[in-house]
Amino acid sequence: EFRLVFVQTDFEERANRLATRGEVKERLTQFDQHSTEKDVHSTLLSNADKVVDGNEPIDTVVFKICTWAKTLS
Repeated sequence: EFRLVFVQTDFEERANRLATRGEVKERLTQFDQHSTEKDVHSTLLSNADKVVDGNEPIDTVVFKICTWAKTLS
């Protein structure tokens, strides 16, 4: 069975994470303009089985998703 988890992360946090990988903020703006990204905040969010706050530390996000996924079995 398929489940959709939407990790909702604000622009600044996404930019900060990209910066740690050597990318620049402007690159994120380019990513957001891509046709596949335009549906992210509308279609995917409204169809998500679980929405997680992606502004939290990555370990916390992973823990929350894994904890939720264990309740499905």
